[in-house]
Amino acid sequence: MSKEQTLKKIRELPIPDIFIGTPDYTEIPLKMDKVFRNNQIWGEIITILRNEGTLSSRGKSLFFAQNIMVLTEGPIQFFINLIIYTLVKSEHHDIYDPRTERFVYSLEDISDIILAIKIKFLKTHGFDYFEVVCAKDIRNAVAHQNIEIEENGTLITNKKRKYGLEKLASISDNSYAFLHDIFKIIEQNTA
Repeated sequence: MSKEQTLKKIRELPIPDIFIGTPDYTEIPLKMDKVFRNNQIWGEIITILRNEGTLSSRGKSLFFAQNIMVLTEGPIQFFINLIIYTLVKSEHHDIYDPRTERFVYSLEDISDIILAIKIKFLKTHGFDYFEVVCAKDIRNAVAHQNIEIEENGTLITNKKRKYGLEKLASISDNSYAFLHDIFKIIEQNTA
């Protein structure tokens, strides 16, 4: 599934309707505002690093890999949680948490499920692009410091996969752009 198809499915979700009358209803706009403001700052940092080029190739590679991890573990996962919660409440889908050995139904419990399970759940329900944008190999390797970076900026994961500087920048840019698109959809749906 392409990015456009995934965004179309997100547009079709009744996200605002699901949260009306729940304890999360007042918290979600506040959290979205924080996420949005922090992402604007992160975008400024990316722009400065791209334009001024003061980092070495190794530094840029590490920065883009870290950015992929931060975007995935932070704001993208925030929206993943909202989408899953909406699917659970509106379409009566069940998501199973293997660690607790039970199905979960609250936003808080969904937040506690590991990301790989959430991405598999979304893929099962037609939101395939999250698997692309969350870049599991890079995210896990960076999070656990299982990476090597060559002088030219090529990042090598513990699985011996290689990502050149331009590939890392592209994945980072795609993640950021996808996040921005989700923000716009949610903002339009809640206006």
